[in-house]
Amino acid sequence: MAELADAPGLAPAAGSRFADQNGVDMLNLKSTFRRLAAGAGVPLPPGNVVRSSGELARAITANVAETGMAIVKQDRSGGGHGNVGLTTLQGASLPGTRYPRFIGSVDVEALALELWDELSDEFNSLLVVESYQEAGKRFYLEFFISDEDVTFLNGGMIRYSPESSGTEASESASESPRRVGLDLQLHLGNRAHTEVVGHARTFLDLVRQIGYREHVNIDGLVTVAGHIYFHEIKARWGGSLVYHEVGDRLLGHGYADHGLVSSALGTDPVPFEQLVSLIDESRLAFDPDTRTGVVPLAGNSDLGGGTESVVLGRDAAEVRDLKGRLSACIAVRARTEGA
Repeated sequence: MAELADAPGLAPAAGSRFADQNGVDMLNLKSTFRRLAAGAGVPLPPGNVVRSSGELARAITANVAETGMAIVKQDRSGGGHGNVGLTTLQGASLPGTRYPRFIGSVDVEALALELWDELSDEFNSLLVVESYQEAGKRFYLEFFISDEDVTFLNGGMIRYSPESSGTEASESASESPRRVGLDLQLHLGNRAHTEVVGHARTFLDLVRQIGYREHVNIDGLVTVAGHIYFHEIKARWGGSLVYHEVGDRLLGHGYADHGLVSSALGTDPVPFEQLVSLIDESRLAFDPDTRTGVVPLAGNSDLGGGTESVVLGRDAAEVRDLKGRLSACIAVRARTEGA
């Protein structure tokens, strides 16, 4: 964007000097987040930024000792794809990791060498290791940073499948629960809500001061014991932005105060035109009178395949009902076409 603005001699876009120096890339590094957040006093899970397999071995030992679990993160990966979970708890599944690995009485130095070879490369010269915390609630917040201010846009809860509060025993721990959607309402309780938004603003004020402009989102969790920890920043449009725009345009500013906007993913793929028709024919389309219904976004989303829609309801029960009806009508179509 900065280069496009410069080419015809236009006035520099807000934040372009920072972006010209690859500042946005720097902000999106997990190692940068931990360093800046630590300096700003933002609560982080115990952890370390490491530069070698030796440092990684020491960090694994220290952080596994905290909770019996740790997470090793690639510096540049997103969506949990570069995260490996380590656990001393047999059969544990760790949401937010690519896979959980039972380490038991493993040789930590050999494990660190193996993980360093797997996760480090020319683009990931640093890794982040953190103690893995059992989550009671997982949240995200999205803001817009301008020259003048840090403006809150939306926030909500992150859903995983199987939906669990944190670790969950299973017969197979070869895969971790995957992220399946967002609910655009913060259900944290008054104290946690105030602290979460306050800490996020503290960190993003720093981000604004060093020159970043535009959208940004930040993720974290509240543990089952009530402790707040932040995980990472994403200096770009967040996964919630489209859902937020749908809610804001159809329900108005402050929609989260009187309704629930939620993403719906994971059904069979459907050509988009057919998805629109199917939602209309099933009487699921958004109704401006009731201010509830389904808004289709994609017939085959890149968020794991299958359809992607936004569901708007007055409460969680109504949203669940609408999602159930949507899944049912898509399943009927699939069976009919397969017959």
